[in-house]
Amino acid sequence: MMNKNIFISRVLESDSLFQNLKNQGYHIQDLSLIEIIPLPLVAIPSTNWIFFYSKNGVKCFFDQLIPSQKEKIANQKIAVFGSKTDALIEKYLGRNSDFVGHGSNVEIISNFITLINKEETILFIQAANSKRTIQQELQEESYYEIISYKNNKADIKSLEDAKHNIFTSPLNVEYFFDLKKHDKFAKYYVIGNSTYKKLLNYVPESQIIISKNRTEESLYDAIKKELNYV
Repeated sequence: MMNKNIFISRVLESDSLFQNLKNQGYHIQDLSLIEIIPLPLVAIPSTNWIFFYSKNGVKCFFDQLIPSQKEKIANQKIAVFGSKTDALIEKYLGRNSDFVGHGSNVEIISNFITLINKEETILFIQAANSKRTIQQELQEESYYEIISYKNNKADIKSLEDAKHNIFTSPLNVEYFFDLKKHDKFAKYYVIGNSTYKKLLNYVPESQIIISKNRTEESLYDAIKKELNYV
């Protein structure tokens, strides 16, 4: 039944909470609609902080470092969006990040800006199409940027019909609706305000559920709440 079908725009890890839904008879199509293309690194400026917006940024950055660069970075302060990105930092550096952003974009920006000193500089590692959420709140002379990857549309020809459709980025929304038409009976879930704004171009507000925080756990809580009424 279509009511038991769920689409989510990322490949789920084996320990994802969403795996629990399979035991309850739900069919999950977990599929990113984006292909990640690493970009060659330019010179890395010396800064007090390095901020990673995503796991993709972490991986594309660290996989290109030579040992001397990695040794230097190990002593810098690291900031990230979300616990999943922090877990990847621990994998590469053997320690956790100095700042892990949780909650809404507004909360993360406020907490990070409150933490840093006015004299400190930040290096942002990001995608080519980054929304540059935090930079917009900073003085230009206080930060640098490195584009470590770009997002291309993945070569996907079709998607299964699903009652519940979950999006983890604005580009995944855009590419989804290149393949699917709006379904007035479906529900659409988003993580983050930028993804919500993108989805409004395709779906009426009444069909959208936004998670409280920028985490997979928050998305899971949102869909579980809705499934209780299915």
